[in-house]
Amino acid sequence: MANAKDKISAGVAKLEAESSGTKIPKLANLAGRRVGLPDLKLHRNETMTILANLRGLREKTVEAMTSREQAIREKYANEGWASGDRDGLRTDILGSTKRRKLVDRALIAAQREVVARVESEVSENLRKLSESKAYIASARTAWASPVSVLMRSTLSSPTRATYAANLSNSGPVELHDAAMAAVRNGDHALAAAVLARVDRLPASSRKSLAFSKSDVAEALVSDDMAQAVENLALSELAILLGDQEGKEAVGKKLDAGDTLARGSAQARVAAEIGRDLSMADFDPVDVPAEPTKPAESNETNETTFAANFDAWRAMDAWSDSWWAAGLAGGWLEAGAES
Repeated sequence: MANAKDKISAGVAKLEAESSGTKIPKLANLAGRRVGLPDLKLHRNETMTILANLRGLREKTVEAMTSREQAIREKYANEGWASGDRDGLRTDILGSTKRRKLVDRALIAAQREVVARVESEVSENLRKLSESKAYIASARTAWASPVSVLMRSTLSSPTRATYAANLSNSGPVELHDAAMAAVRNGDHALAAAVLARVDRLPASSRKSLAFSKSDVAEALVSDDMAQAVENLALSELAILLGDQEGKEAVGKKLDAGDTLARGSAQARVAAEIGRDLSMADFDPVDVPAEPTKPAESNETNETTFAANFDAWRAMDAWSDSWWAAGLAGGWLEAGAES
């Protein structure tokens, strides 16, 4: 017999088909707006800008050193020679060993001078990358699971509080209907109220639920979760690449470990976002402005709840047949709905 997860999936599919392609609204910003989806996009853009800065500084260093090296080698290639003899040959007064040492010393001095010009700017950009790592760690925690995202996104919602009050005595059947309505209508506040009520059910009643919290939350926030993961993963990759660009910008060479770390990180990010990386991933992304929501009144909330409650009751025939089948099949116990 199909398990509870299959049943909720089938129920969601049925309701989605009945809704004729109704688009589920995007998830609202997380509480505090610090790690909401728009914030993650802004952070990604800022991180990519830092990466571009460090790449530019590295290119500036390489260009300057290439020019200085050429000038130094030309200088010592033409100095330290005696006048030519009657056969036109010149004598190397310095000698090849001393000439090589002079060239090496001049190159080291030139590199120090070139690096000194960009060192403070490189350090400032690397400091910002370090701060970015801490931000990503915090954001990863906030976007760790669909349930936590859904619950955090509605913490300050008056509508959620109204729903919670009306669902305070609801059992598995009403919660099932409410969960289906929340998924169908893209109602994050209702879904959060349902999940909060589920947490307060007796253990015996929770066992009879025909849906899981994660299934309901994922149905509502999966698109936003995918976007969040992509922005965070690409920001993490930009930090690693930026660290390596900064290393080269101050005259240090990348070793085999750096190359291996870069390749592993690129493979890990591609697997996490489910596609191959491209240069476009390092371009700025659009950050849509947040719409201003009108203040909600208790009267409006009560009216909304009443309308939704009527919609749930319209599903009674389907719910009752499901419950009857469960009792007949033995996978629900009589009295579990209370």
